[in-house]
Amino acid sequence: MNLRSLWSHIERVLLKKMDSLRESLSYFPYFCHQWEERSFSYKGHPFPVCARCTGVYFGQITFIISIIWSWHFSISYWIFLIMLIPMGMDWCIQEFFKIESNNYKRFLTGLFGGYGFYGIGNKIANTWYAYLKLLIVYIKFNISE
Repeated sequence: MNLRSLWSHIERVLLKKMDSLRESLSYFPYFCHQWEERSFSYKGHPFPVCARCTGVYFGQITFIISIIWSWHFSISYWIFLIMLIPMGMDWCIQEFFKIESNNYKRFLTGLFGGYGFYGIGNKIANTWYAYLKLLIVYIKFNISE
């Protein structure tokens, strides 16, 4: 089996999996609207989720990778909130003013939105963790008295 036929086989298998995943996700209506015209496609096969959701997932993965690579993560809540604004604005412009966006803009705003959303979640989790540690220390020292 040469390299070209191997790639062709892998590509067919991946396209079948992508179509199968798209069909499976269609049973979850709040997961993604999956409109074909708002999804990236490869060789005529639309991605399982729309361009904005694709960007959101890439943003979330990027955030997780950035956390793993740098433990001293000190971005403000405000920066994460600001990262959500472009996605919200793009959606509002399309929804209320009926001005169509394109998939690349949707992907980019989704990328920032996904990163910002996970950043806010991480900040909240870290804050709760710090309060929980303080509470445990407080309880530990007050019980021993």
